[in-house]
Amino acid sequence: FSMSADRPWRGKPVTPSSYVADDGELRELDAAHFCAAGALLWHEVSGGEPRMLLAVERRGETTGAKANFLGGKRDSWAETPRAVAARECWEETGYLLSSAAHAAI
Repeated sequence: FSMSADRPWRGKPVTPSSYVADDGELRELDAAHFCAAGALLWHEVSGGEPRMLLAVERRGETTGAKANFLGGKRDSWAETPRAVAARECWEETGYLLSSAAHAAI
């Protein structure tokens, strides 16, 4: 693998451990350079079947609606990935996300 000092991940296979440390947080390098974050919100209905909450986006008049994860861009360098994901989910649900769901993200 070829690696450069500014992008040491380049050329490595992507796995869950590529970004997440054993404690479940982003690795230091990725936490320092991430620019956006999101979350997949879900719950189980009777019978244990999962239901997911996705955003429906319309971009322009000529493109159709597309389903997407809730999430968005980092507002400041002080925000953690989890803080960005929680804030974006709260904003994109019209501020309807419960405080328990907000804290769980």
